[in-house]
Amino acid sequence: MIKALACTQVCCFVRIFYPSVNDFQILALSRFHKKSPYALTLPYMPKIAPYIVTHLHQVHLLPETCHLLSINPPDFFSRTLPLTLPVLFATCDDKVLDYVSQEVNSSPSHLFIKHAREVVSYILLLPNQASVSKGLAFTAKTLSEAANSTITLQNICKMCLVPLIAELVFMSGDENPTMGQQVRTFYLARFTDV
Repeated sequence: MIKALACTQVCCFVRIFYPSVNDFQILALSRFHKKSPYALTLPYMPKIAPYIVTHLHQVHLLPETCHLLSINPPDFFSRTLPLTLPVLFATCDDKVLDYVSQEVNSSPSHLFIKHAREVVSYILLLPNQASVSKGLAFTAKTLSEAANSTITLQNICKMCLVPLIAELVFMSGDENPTMGQQVRTFYLARFTDV
């Protein structure tokens, strides 16, 4: 029962784009399109990966996803880090962040340094200032604990300033009009007083 529920949750994203698909038809779809299950779901991975990582408390979800995609959990995590780390830092989920870092044999601070641009841009574009402050404070705390010294918001932004600006400029032209507007609003709110 639990295994079937987990498989159903994994497939719910695919069903959005392929209505009336049951759990076992995904493999048939991948054969029909001559793609692996992972390649078939790759366009939807920006929604699937954060969902899987934020629902790790559902014991069968990760194994069923990995089984369906023909990938092992450490590879799933390492391939989806740019998609999942921003969510984990923004939600301040240190338990899942520690779990993911163990799976990919790296520390949370090292993972942040490798993906700082994605994490900081995601946090800066959260819908309200309280969420932004909370995410940045968690990030600073995580880095400070690893460095055994105080890491400030300025240190974090200096660490990835040029790639961060490039990411924000890139996102301002996003196909999703709300994302582009959100970035433009961010620019106006932060930089018009300077």
